[in-house]
Amino acid sequence: MRLVDNWQQSWKWISMQASAAVTTLSVTWIALPADIRTPHLQTAEEWTVAALGALAMFGRLVQQSPPADAPPADAPPADAPPRAAKP
Repeated sequence: MRLVDNWQQSWKWISMQASAAVTTLSVTWIALPADIRTPHLQTAEEWTVAALGALAMFGRLVQQSPPADAPPADAPPADAPPRAAKP
């Protein structure tokens, strides 16, 4: 398993900020005394939300390999007109 190349900048990514907010709010909610929390939320559901937020951050940081038949990242789209030669 390899991290993405610019993982040091991950704190700037909106997806990481949203996942961190979900995880933090969920864990904070769980830490509150039971009489303060609403009675209809079950502990398993609360921990599931917290775990999903943490997994979203982990999944965002893991380097994902492109499919074997994917064109190179710098290749023009298939329907792009050919480039003119430089004089």
